[in-house]
Amino acid sequence: MNEISSSCNFDERAIKSWLDSGFVEAAFSQVVSYLKCKKERNEDIKEECNIIVETYRRSADMHTERRDWFSCGQILFDAGRLNILCEKFSDAANYFIDSAESFSNSARLYRQAASAYIIGVAILSEIEEKKIDALDHSEKARLRLKWELERYKLARDYEQLAQTYDDMFLLELVLGDYEEAIDNLENAAKAYSKLNDKHFSIIAGVRYSLIASIYKHILEKVGWSKFNKLAYDSFINGGDPVAASLELIKINLYISDDETALRDLLEAANKIRESASISAATSLLLSTFTIIHKNKNNKLIDELFPLMIETLKLNNDVKFEEIFKIFYTTKYNKPLEIDYLGRYKRTGGGFARIW
Repeated sequence: MNEISSSCNFDERAIKSWLDSGFVEAAFSQVVSYLKCKKERNEDIKEECNIIVETYRRSADMHTERRDWFSCGQILFDAGRLNILCEKFSDAANYFIDSAESFSNSARLYRQAASAYIIGVAILSEIEEKKIDALDHSEKARLRLKWELERYKLARDYEQLAQTYDDMFLLELVLGDYEEAIDNLENAAKAYSKLNDKHFSIIAGVRYSLIASIYKHILEKVGWSKFNKLAYDSFINGGDPVAASLELIKINLYISDDETALRDLLEAANKIRESASISAATSLLLSTFTIIHKNKNNKLIDELFPLMIETLKLNNDVKFEEIFKIFYTTKYNKPLEIDYLGRYKRTGGGFARIW
């Protein structure tokens, strides 16, 4: 393990020391750099993955003995993330659930617990023999998120309230409960709208637009135009008439599920993003997502998601960026570096993670 060429360096004892001392993020960064280096050289990482994850497990056990539930949970969560990079998704799910159980030992860490449960559930729901386990753990995630919702409602903290509803949306999305997913999206949009901020109005508009697309393309139910109109109002309040106008067009717009037509939509969204409106491009890409997802058109998945995630980032929609990256990673077994379903606070032009 230690006889590695100078271009790919890894010190197992140093990583263990950092983990034991609580420098979890530094350890993860070092390990990810090492694994990426090995992958770039097309070298097998199976043995290294096993050794690294076992190092994480030993450190987590030590923090459990100290009853340091945060450090233990964080280390187990990172072990889950590393297993994803190692393309061991079933093992990753187990580590995320173990992480959630550790966090759950303290009510102060329920948000972290819910985050870990959701990602574990997202992976388990794609494994046929684990679907019952996914439902069991999803209820645990739901209970902890509801606890968080009550806390933010009492505090009238609409920013955190909206983000918690976003997390609940992801939970229901991975389970395929689109009615519940819509309810949570609508509650998120309402909470974002209460912040009376142009950027958050745009964020609300994106959610209303996605609700309309789920109604129209996945549930195939009438009533989507109501949400297109709410999206229109939100985009107007956010100062983006291009995105707003697109919502009015989409009310009567028929989008074919033909592969050529969908690929044209991706190209159109890219052009709109470059020359007119990032929010309008985001709206169009999310509509395309609902069609591709409903029809299980996996040919376009790898074209859609990187573009959509990048566009969400440009739109400064930090929650949807990480939500759809997690969805893409877990739904389609992509060995990507995912992050926590975090809490963020608006700071100037961007967002700072407060967990």
